[in-house]
Amino acid sequence: MGADEAVIGDRSGARPAGTAAGEVVEILPALTYKVELDDRRVVVAHLAPAVKRGFERLRLRDRVEVELTASDPGRGRVVKVLPRR
Repeated sequence: MGADEAVIGDRSGARPAGTAAGEVVEILPALTYKVELDDRRVVVAHLAPAVKRGFERLRLRDRVEVELTASDPGRGRVVKVLPRR
C-alpha cells in the first residue's frame, strides 16, 4: 500500500461498495459529474486524487469506472477513464 492509498483511505469516511462502469451524462461544478452506469442507475461522482494527478477534462459520453460508496449508493468517485467502445 503506497502513501497515496493510505491518505485516500483515511480521508474517505465511507468504505467502497464496489466498482461499476458508466458514461458521463452531465458535467456539474467543482469537478463533479453525473454518470449513468451500465445498469441504468445515475450516480454523482467526483474525481479520485489519482485521476486528478494526470487530469484531462472529462467530456460528455466519456466512459469511466466509478467506485461506489457503501453508505450512499448514489455517490462515488471516478477511479479510471476507460477507452471508448
